[in-house]
Amino acid sequence: MWNISKVTLEVLDLSRNFLTGFDQHSVVLPWSRLHYVRLDSNMLQGPLPIPPPSTIQYSVSGNKLRGEIPPVLCNMASLMLLDLSSNNLNGRIPPCLANLRKSLLVLDLGSNDFNGPIPETCTAPNNLRVIDLAPCSWKQSN
Repeated sequence: MWNISKVTLEVLDLSRNFLTGFDQHSVVLPWSRLHYVRLDSNMLQGPLPIPPPSTIQYSVSGNKLRGEIPPVLCNMASLMLLDLSSNNLNGRIPPCLANLRKSLLVLDLGSNDFNGPIPETCTAPNNLRVIDLAPCSWKQSN
């Protein structure tokens, strides 16, 4: 019953703990069949952990993650929910998030420090049902 390996784990919910980080410097989550990743409301610091391509729901809201959104998230063809809200993320939102327009239903990037234009992901025809970009301190880049 407790034989969970890198191949069998499908749901990871470590929300509402006091986690501060991971042992590895570059955080790529090792579970190849992971579908649901919830790391909300912790004290995670550093760059955004990278879930496997099999992920359907990825939520890391309410942490202290910093840096830019890595473009590798744009390759997650099954991703339906992406919640990166309430962190210290910055930079531009990758235009390649438009690659997810067929699968992504919820995009929550609110309470971060992004700049530049709002990407096509949010304005072009897509399947999004919820978009939350506020209150980001949007800084228009030239």
